[in-house]
Parts: sequence; C-alpha cells; structure tokens
Amino acid sequence: MAFCLTVLGSSGSYSSPESGPCSGYLVQTDAAAVWVDCGHGTFLELQRHVAPEALAAIVISHQHADRCNG
Repeated sequence: MAFCLTVLGSSGSYSSPESGPCSGYLVQTDAAAVWVDCGHGTFLELQRHVAPEALAAIVISHQHADRCNG
C-alpha cells in the first residue's frame, strides 16, 4: 500500500510568518487520511490538502504546545 506524507509545518515551539506553522503532518493512503500532530498553524495548511471532516483520525504524539495547540 502506498502512502503520501505531507509536512504541514515543522517550526519550533512557536509559529511565525518567517518559520511557518509548528509541527504537523498529513498521512494519506487511498483509504484514509490521518492528521499527525496538530501544532499551531497546521489546521490552515491541512485544509489546503483535505477537508477536516474527511479525516479518519487525529494522532497527537505528545502534549507539548508545538504538537497539540492547533
């Protein structure tokens, strides 16, 4: 099964216009789309690729602000 990994953001602890959104990733297969880590600013980027209601799951790796504040 093939999958696509899209980096929604990879900034450090704070997002900014210069560094972009905090940590967030979209993993997609033919069958499902999963949002992994939802750092600040990644929700906007997510919507560029998939409708939020189409997500099969949201996974948060740990509860630091750069991973779950979005």
